[in-house]
Amino acid sequence: MTIVNIGSINRDLTFKVPHFPVAGETITVESCASGLGGKGLNQSVAIARAGGNVIHAGAVGEDGTQLLEQIEKLGVNVDAVSVSAELDTGLANVFVDHSGDNAIVISAGANAGIPYAPLMEILKQVGHGNWLLFQNEVTLSEEVLVEAKKNGLKIAYCAAPFDSETVSPLLKHIDILSVNEIELEQLKQHCPEELANCQFDLLVTLGERGAYFRSGEITTKVVSHRVSVVDTTGAGDTFFGYFLAHYTNGVDVGSCLEIANRAAAIQVTRLGAADSIPTAAEVDAFSPKSPTNESIL
Repeated sequence: MTIVNIGSINRDLTFKVPHFPVAGETITVESCASGLGGKGLNQSVAIARAGGNVIHAGAVGEDGTQLLEQIEKLGVNVDAVSVSAELDTGLANVFVDHSGDNAIVISAGANAGIPYAPLMEILKQVGHGNWLLFQNEVTLSEEVLVEAKKNGLKIAYCAAPFDSETVSPLLKHIDILSVNEIELEQLKQHCPEELANCQFDLLVTLGERGAYFRSGEITTKVVSHRVSVVDTTGAGDTFFGYFLAHYTNGVDVGSCLEIANRAAAIQVTRLGAADSIPTAAEVDAFSPKSPTNESIL
């Protein structure tokens, strides 16, 4: 099973801060680290580290060609990543406080200029029975989703960052929607008809309270593990990437949720995003300290 992920690639600068600055305030960071990030790339790395086969389709600037070598070392196929001569690689400044919460400022850069022709070609090459994954950090038209369906791919959509005008017309094409509880409330408010008449399965992450997956009338839940939180950056991406890697290979939903749950629990104990995503061996070795999952009708 192959997953084509049309997603962002960022160079992350992570600043550990005593608190988030307010307007007009200057503070000194406690530490600073550079790494790989972007919701799209985080999910690709999670899929790869879970043992999945993932092709990342996106774009970097000419300043980001060395990043592609780093990404390949993490197990992600970058053959479908374009290099822009006009735009720089995406950049994210990530501020992390003592509680592990974050505030992020992003410059989209080349993520805003992904060419469509290579995307259409890779969808034709991958073909029937495989999956397309995308998020809202890149701009994707319905044309791409129609092409994916035409070629027999299923579609998974992580609707973050949430924007109702972007999300609404895409929902009729997808098979799985992943949101957090805030995005779910926005979905209920701005897209009630689409949600009420949805033909897709729904994965909702609830932070420290776990997650649930709803397919038809069946909802399967998982409860988060208790860990010491260092940085929540990329936790949701890690969860969804691990979940999708196993789900698309026929693993039962309860097991998919618990494996993803363990991966996200490890991720939040580390500083950083893509580089910090745990390996499958680390997830297997993780010792759970809380209940796992339950199914309700």
